Amino acid sequence: MSRYKKNLSFTEGFTLIEFIVIVSIFAIIASIVLINFSGFTNTIGHSNTVHDIALVIRQAQVTGQSGVGNSDLQDVEPEGRGVLFETGSDEIVRFIDTNGNGEYDSNDVITETLTVNDTVNNGAVITELCIMDGSYDCGQGELAIIFERPKLEPIIWSTNHRMPAGQSSALITVTSADEQLEKTIEISSTGHITVQ
Repeated sequence: MSRYKKNLSFTEGFTLIEFIVIVSIFAIIASIVLINFSGFTNTIGHSNTVHDIALVIRQAQVTGQSGVGNSDLQDVEPEGRGVLFETGSDEIVRFIDTNGNGEYDSNDVITETLTVNDTVNNGAVITELCIMDGSYDCGQGELAIIFERPKLEPIIWSTNHRMPAGQSSALITVTSADEQLEKTIEISSTGHITVQ
């Protein structure tokens, strides 16, 4: 009978102390990951917001160059489509340059007002608007970028300047509410839109 008797002593496996050490290591790693995850989501959220703003500019470029009218504005013959930015604001205004003067004025029709926070709700704001005509002139209060058919180049207008199509570039700086994240949208004189 002793030949079939099983050895019941436990000499293999984890002790309680080894198990507690392993669980502690996992807890430390998990806390580090969770702390860094919020910073990661803020960075991604801000990047998405800036890319959404660039997309609004691109949509104005496409509709302005295609000459497609708005079904709500049957009696208006659009000359160009534009996007208006204001320093310190979280709003973007899409408009139709109805009189074709290449400026944002009281005669233009506002088609939509967008809030920068709509995309991620991270409190982003437009902090700086610059026009480049040889060198960057920042500190613009308002900046409008207008696209009209058949030109591919943007007309860039601010409260201080009106630059003809293809002769200037613009920079739009978007900063997060905590002022730790900043990205810039560049609209080149050729109409190329990039996020930096």
